[in-house]
This record gives sequence, structure tokens and C-alpha cells, in this order.
Amino acid sequence: MIHYHGGPITPDTCALKAWKGRHAFISFAHPGQINLASEYCQSFALDNGAFTAWKGAYAPASKETRASLMVERIEQHNSPGSLEYCEVMDRFNMQLQLAV
Repeated sequence: MIHYHGGPITPDTCALKAWKGRHAFISFAHPGQINLASEYCQSFALDNGAFTAWKGAYAPASKETRASLMVERIEQHNSPGSLEYCEVMDRFNMQLQLAV
């Protein structure tokens, strides 16, 4: 089993201490540290951001309503990402297509 350290961890210096040579879990709702994780972590995974969406301001009346809302939010943000190669740094950067 791989132990992942969830993000975001702020500031980046603390994230670096927690993740360097380890495994990071990056939230789709907060993708700002993907480049940091890709450069310093042994591996990283992207979370679908459901917990962040669930902890939002809206409190559904029932479990069924909550489940329906979560499916809707996840599908809204389930757009494909793309990898963009940076020749200067000789690495790939993940580009997520987030709709606001």
C-alpha cells in the first residue's frame, strides 16, 4: 500500500518537506501544486475534488440529494487534462481544464 500525503499543503516550502521523495495526493479542486508534486515526489495522484465540493456552502437535505449533487459536480469538473512539454525545464506540466 502506498501512503499518500494530501494537498494542498501551504506554503510550498512545507509541501516540499512533506512530499520530497514521497507520494502526494493533489485535489482536482486545488491543482496549484501539481508542478511541485511532479518535480519532487516519487509519485502523485489526482483526486476528483469531491470532498472539497461536499464541504462547500450548500448543505443538501438528504443523502440522495447529496449523492445527486456530487455526481453533477464531479461530472462538471471531469474534463480531460493535457500534458505540455517545457523544453527549458525538460519536463511535462499538467494543464487542467477547469471551468469556473
